Amino acid sequence: MFVTKHEKYNGWNSFETWKVMHDHFNDMDLEKLEDNFFSRDRYVVADLARSYIEMMMEEKSELYVVESFLDNVDWVEVEGALYTNREEMIEYA
Repeated sequence: MFVTKHEKYNGWNSFETWKVMHDHFNDMDLEKLEDNFFSRDRYVVADLARSYIEMMMEEKSELYVVESFLDNVDWVEVEGALYTNREEMIEYA
């Protein structure tokens, strides 16, 4: 099955968004991220999330993640999920 950019995947806006969250952010200890990562500017956080993934891919030499793949990630949705996960973690700590 081919997934297009506009097709939802597992509740996420795209397969690429789900893949990035699943592989790189689901098990991340969000308490270790500094508070300035979670600024009020959604686009700053989205850019930081993308930069983090690009750095991780460069270090791991993971070839499945290329620029076109990352361009299909909804970084604002990733940012929203990170905020939600962090808030829930703090609330239940």
